[in-house]
Amino acid sequence: MTLSRHSVSVGLLALTLGLSSAAISEQDTGSERLLFGDLHLHSNLSMDAYIAGNRTVSPAEAFRFAKGDAVQSSSAQTVRLAQPLDFLSVTDHSENLGIYAAWDRAMPGIRTSRVAQRYQEVARLAPQLGLREAFMQVMSEGGPLGNLEEASRRRIWREALLEAESHNQPGVFTTLLGYEWTSMISGDNLHRVVLFRDDAQRVAETLPVLASDSPDPEFLWSQLAAYEALGGSVLAIAHNGNLSNGRMFAPERVDGSPFDSAYSAARRYWEPLYEVTQMKGDGETHPRLSPGDVFAAFERWDQYNVAFTAEKAPEMVRYEYARQALFDGLALRDRLGENPFEFGLIGSTDSHTGLATTREDQFFGKFGDSEPSAQRIFERMGQQFVENWRLGSSGLTAVWAADNSRASLFDALRARRAYATTGTRIRLKFAAQWRSEVSDIASGTFDQPITRMGGVLPTVDDSLGCMTFTIEAEQDPLASPLQRVQVVKGALRAGGVWHESIYDVVLANDLEAGAAQLFTDWCDADFDRHQDAVYYARVLEVPSRRWTDYDRERFKLELPEGAETTVQERAYSSPIWYYSARAPL
Repeated sequence: MTLSRHSVSVGLLALTLGLSSAAISEQDTGSERLLFGDLHLHSNLSMDAYIAGNRTVSPAEAFRFAKGDAVQSSSAQTVRLAQPLDFLSVTDHSENLGIYAAWDRAMPGIRTSRVAQRYQEVARLAPQLGLREAFMQVMSEGGPLGNLEEASRRRIWREALLEAESHNQPGVFTTLLGYEWTSMISGDNLHRVVLFRDDAQRVAETLPVLASDSPDPEFLWSQLAAYEALGGSVLAIAHNGNLSNGRMFAPERVDGSPFDSAYSAARRYWEPLYEVTQMKGDGETHPRLSPGDVFAAFERWDQYNVAFTAEKAPEMVRYEYARQALFDGLALRDRLGENPFEFGLIGSTDSHTGLATTREDQFFGKFGDSEPSAQRIFERMGQQFVENWRLGSSGLTAVWAADNSRASLFDALRARRAYATTGTRIRLKFAAQWRSEVSDIASGTFDQPITRMGGVLPTVDDSLGCMTFTIEAEQDPLASPLQRVQVVKGALRAGGVWHESIYDVVLANDLEAGAAQLFTDWCDADFDRHQDAVYYARVLEVPSRRWTDYDRERFKLELPEGAETTVQERAYSSPIWYYSARAPL
């Protein structure tokens, strides 16, 4: 089913620096703090992390490392994070959570469980094949492994929650409780990270939802609704969809039925955020979807699904990327009255080492068997998997929150007052408000309240003619200078035609040298109050060295064909939406 036709334009509107608006700094963020963290990290409690080499880095080490302590990696290297994080969620897979680690320490009930025989079979094959290959062989011959009995699952889950609780320091470092729901349909990625607002005592009353009970996200939402009915607060974040082989933003539900308003409203509520970038590629857009965007071909993984069981067909790409989904959401709202794809943007590491690292010059791999060595670039993630050099250093989540606490972070995330970076700590503010012809943009005099990133602009009448965006971006002092700030816009025109525009709203005076700060107030001269629209800011750094180039120098290597040596780090704001006053079709 095709949701809409489209046209595209690329515009250039480079404004001079110095039009900084007092409105955003005084009213938009107030006393809020900008906090950086990782909402998608795996420890040795995740089965895939364990079989890929992380036998020893537990949630305890993961939290200590994120806070800036020195820890031992799974390859016995002493490591310390250059810049501690403000928050972290260790989100281990719900399927067989902690089973290998529990086996290693002979936790009561594990070795006599009904799945023990299958794990013994893996152990028997491991010496000759390696643990990852042995596991895959057992899976392929015997089908999916069962899960632990409920008593063992509850004990492991409670221990993980209490460990996270012990590292929570409100005002200093926040641990958000969560897990990853690992849905795969025919090997296609429909994973979701589940995050709680609550403390360990309340969260322990529930168990992580199993995708083996149902791979349909609607089933997950029903279980989250049951949790909230008991007084808790929870949300889900869709995993980057470029390994979903067209399923993540498909125009129909998992059961094949069409979207309706109830489904669209539920998806918008339960999934207010989308993980747009992480180590398995960047999910903003694709050259096939945005042929006029010269920055679209960034850290792409577009060969297979997440299980590497099926190659990607060209037509699948349309339903895998965030920008296209944001545009499709306009057409769906126009038809249904609800926008299922009204989501903010975040970044995560999805690291399986327990180490939340994102800097290119200190790239520490994303699996235990991709930690620093002279061989890692040339190896695959197992015999049949993708080459390690394709792994990215992404990403981080930035949140504008009242304070560094679970409640404030969760509330800001649900309100989409967050943005994604590909690993550096670019500071970004993005807000909008209406300006009449008589208001003065330079003096910061505006006629309407500010709408912050993640918000929906109020509809307007003919007296308000200019939508004005205030954008402020500041360089990470430990990263490259900023090259440009862009606004990406999708507008829904008559007949369901959406139009993509990309505006260079601020350029550094010297594009090669960059700038420490870029800021402006930008008026959308193409705004039409009768057209629904979505906007987000994209900030690009000056290109810098990729981790593969650091490895080339460090280990005196000749890189494999296709391995990139530079990367242009970036940040993506959460969008701002405008819905016209006309009734949906």
